[in-house]
Amino acid sequence: MEQTRLRRQLLLTAVTMALMTVTLCGATFAWFSSNRKVNTSRAEARTGTGDLKLLVSTSENGPFAETCEIVQVNATKPEKLMPVSTADLKTFYYCPATEGEIAKKFARVTDEAYYYHGRVYLQAVAEGGGWDGAQMLVYLDASSDTGPLTTAQGDLLTAARLGLSSEQGGNQPVIFKLSDARNSHRSEMNTAGASEGMVLDSTGTATADPAVSLETCTLQPNADRLPETPVLRMTLNTVYQLDVYFYLEGCDPDCNETISTEECELYLGFFGVLDSGGEAG
Repeated sequence: MEQTRLRRQLLLTAVTMALMTVTLCGATFAWFSSNRKVNTSRAEARTGTGDLKLLVSTSENGPFAETCEIVQVNATKPEKLMPVSTADLKTFYYCPATEGEIAKKFARVTDEAYYYHGRVYLQAVAEGGGWDGAQMLVYLDASSDTGPLTTAQGDLLTAARLGLSSEQGGNQPVIFKLSDARNSHRSEMNTAGASEGMVLDSTGTATADPAVSLETCTLQPNADRLPETPVLRMTLNTVYQLDVYFYLEGCDPDCNETISTEECELYLGFFGVLDSGGEAG
């Protein structure tokens, strides 16, 4: 019964983002310059009901439709992707040079260099009345054939991070570990004196890594309960800016030159659930 009631709540969406194809090469020790190819990124939306629709756009002012491009908004050249570290997706640090192949000194990233920053706008719209003040909880979608994430190669993902951030409506940024697997060529570099499981915060100080597993925010097919955390909480008929970050976490011990030739494809989807005041059914 509870499972049936949950299915009735899954009124909407799956915004599918074919985010990027990433190719890395040309390593120098653990901190390296690398080459990357970002294919045209695309956001797609599909609905589960005729009354509600989730639409996407490259612009806050629209037009909104079921598909749109995800636009890169920082000026980082596609061939430059270097390990960086962040705890909040706002302040990033990198190591300008290694000492004895170990990263000991870090500098603040300027001009959003060395990582990918894209953006898309989402809006949930309702037809008819009776929706005033209604909210939608948005999760990652695992209902497609590929799930929320696929990759051609695995080693890159052990050090990579995907960040999603919207500051509207009290939403907090979410950083995802793209894989829970461990690289067989793990490095002991790039820890800046911190122990494993730490990253650099806004002051450049080591702090606990806030990244969570994809499963934390992923709604599985035929689920009888909601995931632990939504990616977004949206008020209907309101436009939300969603920033997308893809980067190499330099403080991750798997971030070493072994990932420099890896290639991956990321596919990300969202699924919206009408908020019922915290209840699953």
